[in-house]
Amino acid sequence: MQEHYVRVLVPLRLDWIPVYRTELPLKRGDYVNVALSGRKYTGVVWECDALPDISSGRILPVLSAAEGIPAASEKEMKFWAFLSEYYLCSLGEVYKAARPAQLLRAVQVELDRIKRTERARLARKEALDSAVARLELRLAALEEKISSPHRSEAVVSGLVSRKERILAQLEEKRKAAAALSGQEDIPSPAPAASTGRPLLVHGTQRLQTYLEAVTEALDAGGQVLILTPETAFCERLETFFSQRLGSRLHTAGSPARRGRTAIALQQGAGIAVVSTKNGIFLPFSRLSLIVIDEEQDSLYKQNDSAPRYNGRDSALMLAELHSARVLLGSPSPSLETAYNCMNGKFAQLRLPESAGRLSVIDVKAERKKNGMSGYFSRKLVAAIRGCRGKVTLIRGWEKPETLNMEISTLFPENAPEVLSLGELKCRGCDGTRLLAILQADALVDDRSFRCDEKALQLVETLRALVPELIIQTAVSERFDGSKTLESLLAERREFNFPPFSRMVEIRSEADGEARARHFLKRDAQLGRNKRKILADLPRDCYPDVDPA
Repeated sequence: MQEHYVRVLVPLRLDWIPVYRTELPLKRGDYVNVALSGRKYTGVVWECDALPDISSGRILPVLSAAEGIPAASEKEMKFWAFLSEYYLCSLGEVYKAARPAQLLRAVQVELDRIKRTERARLARKEALDSAVARLELRLAALEEKISSPHRSEAVVSGLVSRKERILAQLEEKRKAAAALSGQEDIPSPAPAASTGRPLLVHGTQRLQTYLEAVTEALDAGGQVLILTPETAFCERLETFFSQRLGSRLHTAGSPARRGRTAIALQQGAGIAVVSTKNGIFLPFSRLSLIVIDEEQDSLYKQNDSAPRYNGRDSALMLAELHSARVLLGSPSPSLETAYNCMNGKFAQLRLPESAGRLSVIDVKAERKKNGMSGYFSRKLVAAIRGCRGKVTLIRGWEKPETLNMEISTLFPENAPEVLSLGELKCRGCDGTRLLAILQADALVDDRSFRCDEKALQLVETLRALVPELIIQTAVSERFDGSKTLESLLAERREFNFPPFSRMVEIRSEADGEARARHFLKRDAQLGRNKRKILADLPRDCYPDVDPA
């Protein structure tokens, strides 16, 4: 075959896509093995029939096709290109996040396992077919003997008994052979494209709404992605959905599980997948629903390395590429989502629920009147002692040894349970009558313009969980309920902060600290303005788009 040139995307931070020569009949999306700077990589063919921009003598050959790895789909590659452009990083960095080497190895291992299973199935099927053929010959011979004249009744009776035993064996072998026939189910028609707006499910009792939507999507032959902000949430959702969906629920935690899930999705299996934010990179072929639980959580933002994407916002683009329906769930939505509901871009479903009684204790005022005893205000101590039920405390900056000593002194009997906010999210607080935050200011970063938003979300989330919530804070107006989504949006509009603009921070590679901050208009020039920021980027810095 005639030699030609292809551009191969490799998992490296490059401003260009390397060109290779090959005689292989490759197409866009195929995986290949290549060498670059003395190292070998598995890359994906980004462009066929490429025009090289260097001399042909310097162009390396494609080493080999990556056997067994299904090609990347056009939708996947469009999604990668979007992430690269929007979050101002290289395509190679996106590809590395989407197809890490561990996942590619896991996919190959899973495909090898499938091949071995298929070979064993075919061998077993062949053995059963041979057994059926032998039994059919014996049956035919018996029937001929039975129909022969001049046989006594005793002989005929014995032959009939043998015939019945052979018929039973034949039926058993035929059923076993049929079960191993390898006939694939005819795929159900592709689910209809969604024409509805993303729906915000507002409230804490939203799992049943999710379940109904997920079941409907799966029954229609679609695939479902259920996103959560962290692994602990995955485990809670897995427990809920697995009891109702059974084998139709998959997870993507370990590389091995992720490999099995990736193959199932590429082969069109109608399954639901529970995952953290990196689930957006799974190779969906029939995606019809995305559920984004706890959509307000800042853990959806990738901060450590490029691509520094927001899992929630990226999932919305993924849904658009697949014409999939979107459910966003939150006890107290982000301002971005609230704004999209107010301007009609999103629909909204408010679930009925009751909020617990809120009390805010100003620790600065309490200190002035000698109303504090260590970490506890006298008001909080009285409330805990008077509570006729379980009490849970959320700790912040407290020193564990000092806190435990104070608790044992103040509450020698029926000591409250002490959890971090993360532990509370993971474990829940079932049975808690009174929930108290010892230092709410430790749970909200007051250096961020989002601090009031995060405080509001924290309060609304916790009030929905318990009958009574007490908050100790030095900034009482931040937590007392006087600030609302509407008032916070009005403040953001006044200062042109997101969601009324797009923010790009320039951060130092050395320590991650912000050196500059740009607020860009949400208009047709947004992409060009972001690219200009990237072009002027100092060498020791990186851009962070829409930081949480």
